[in-house]
Amino acid sequence: MKIYLVFLSYILLIYPWSALSQKEDYVWVSGHVYRNDGLGNLKIDFNAQPPILSSIPYAFTFSSTNNCISDANGALQLMTNGIQIKDAQGRILEGGGAKLIPDSNYYVDDQSFTGLNFVNGTLLLPVPETKETYALFHYNLRESANLDLLVEFDTLYVSTIKKDNQGRYYISEFRKKVLLASIDFYLTSVRHANGKDWWIVALGRLTNRLYVIRLSKDGAEFSHSQDMGLTIGNVCGAQTKFTPDGKKFIWFACCSGIHIKDFDRRTGKFCNPVYIPRWDFNESFHSGVECSPSSQYVYVNTEVSVWQLDITAKDIAASKIKLAQIDRFASDSSFAYEQLAPNNKIYISGSRNHLHVIDKPNLKGTACDLRQNSIKFNIPWRSGLTNFPNFRLGPMDVDVRPGRDYCISLTTNPVVDRTEIMTDFDYGVVQIFDVASKLIQEYGANVSTLDIGHFPSGMYILTLLGADKKTMVSTKLVKL
Repeated sequence: MKIYLVFLSYILLIYPWSALSQKEDYVWVSGHVYRNDGLGNLKIDFNAQPPILSSIPYAFTFSSTNNCISDANGALQLMTNGIQIKDAQGRILEGGGAKLIPDSNYYVDDQSFTGLNFVNGTLLLPVPETKETYALFHYNLRESANLDLLVEFDTLYVSTIKKDNQGRYYISEFRKKVLLASIDFYLTSVRHANGKDWWIVALGRLTNRLYVIRLSKDGAEFSHSQDMGLTIGNVCGAQTKFTPDGKKFIWFACCSGIHIKDFDRRTGKFCNPVYIPRWDFNESFHSGVECSPSSQYVYVNTEVSVWQLDITAKDIAASKIKLAQIDRFASDSSFAYEQLAPNNKIYISGSRNHLHVIDKPNLKGTACDLRQNSIKFNIPWRSGLTNFPNFRLGPMDVDVRPGRDYCISLTTNPVVDRTEIMTDFDYGVVQIFDVASKLIQEYGANVSTLDIGHFPSGMYILTLLGADKKTMVSTKLVKL
């Protein structure tokens, strides 16, 4: 008995019990209160099952930009609509919380009353290895000379939020510049392989770049950018997600299609891109995407339809199943954006007074049980759903397998003139051989873009040689 008690005491000391109380996404707040009806905001509390819907007396208007965060025990702490940030009592944070966007222009001034209308336009994360400290990622928004764009996001900021001696949150560091680039507003994040830090991903606008930022206990810093393999034009409303297991990054816009990439949580690098062009649906402003808790199925929607795809299938495009067409006779409803909840159900916004629910998203086809207009409330809700990563994703084993498989792919293959290497392998030399094993070209470690337009057409072998000069990975390369 004594031995058992000693062992149990040891387990209690070393077990990370905080992992059992990672409830940062347990409270959702929304409500479009650009009116004087006295209803306040809508609160959905997943600390209870079924979740409790209630009204809270704030006058905080949410549009598509909607972000909030609770502490590890599930108590609401902060919320933002992209224009301002407030605490759980509805107080604007001192230190800059009344005006997150520095520019003053028609678009910002117009949306100051309604909240920003850009899905995943902000991101709130706990700063690793700190207590009651949060990082808010947000953009500068300015009018664009490009009539196709209307507005541009030219700077990504991070603002650090702490508590003062009276227990009130304030902004301790405001608008630290993390990234200066023309970027889109879709922000998403995933845990680093160490189980502490965060990777944050932003899309380049009208480019083929993905920008990656790392958040650690020392703050947020730009890490690297990477070619995503296909230039994205000005798109209809879109959404980006990581699978719950953190292994894949998914971007969907109904006017373009689905982009799926493997993601290495150790290095923050993407590889093995899969692109599925749009199929038989019409363009719409809203495009939503979310993944099943098992990370097997991806759900995408336009304003009028919802589809399921199996991303473990050999032919992902062939696996798609149409689940539903919007029932406009039931309400003024549509489908907009998606979010996986702590109860392992997927919620879809789109209606002013309803949420749609995928009740069993781990099941194939219609067995997933998509219920239109399933949750009803009396507070108007705009299209946005709060932007949450998987807070309960833990650390992963790093290099535990001898000679583990590395990811290596090319953004375009076959290649006309240029392509970019996508890999999680730490290489020191890049070599290209012909089919007779003759060395044709060699590059140093800092080369990721290959310009081979002058190569004769044919098959080649691309080899990456490790810094130890012993380990190597290879893939076929076809020059057109």
